[in-house]
Amino acid sequence: WCHYSMDILKRAKGKTSLYIPNELYPLKISKQIITMFFAINDSDFRKRHSKLVKFVLDKRSYPLPDEYKIWAYFKIDENLRYISESYIGNFNKGPKPIMITEIAFPPFGFLLTSPVDKEDIDHRLTNITHFSYFKFEEKRHFDLRLPTLPTVINIAGDFRSKSEIEEAIRSSKASRVRDNL
Repeated sequence: WCHYSMDILKRAKGKTSLYIPNELYPLKISKQIITMFFAINDSDFRKRHSKLVKFVLDKRSYPLPDEYKIWAYFKIDENLRYISESYIGNFNKGPKPIMITEIAFPPFGFLLTSPVDKEDIDHRLTNITHFSYFKFEEKRHFDLRLPTLPTVINIAGDFRSKSEIEEAIRSSKASRVRDNL
């Protein structure tokens, strides 16, 4: 899946929302993605997320526990991200923070979140949590349409381009100057 996707992305020059038909072992992919998150996080991550340990270690364990979601995107640029467990939140909706951890290494980027609704993260990400709803040896065809997103700065879930970040900095500086007048 990775080799095929990387080849397609190179040929398409990173075109966003590229359509790629795939025949996959979705549960195996889900378990491998969660295993990668164990690899980039500290040793206590497994203690805090014991349900994920069971999910990974028992090949008959499916689906992914309800409180977790896996999100995906295509990653083509050279800015890699390995962001261990951190928390984000919208305090207008309540004080409960959202756990987020991210891996971005071509050809894919993945986020693991808990708990989260689609409105809490970048709307361009594709939820692939449904990969975990199949048996271990079950092969399925998926028509995936993943966006190609940049990873300019090392903040989980931030997919602004370099120019968007520069504009935000300029705007922030201008606002501070106006506030001081």
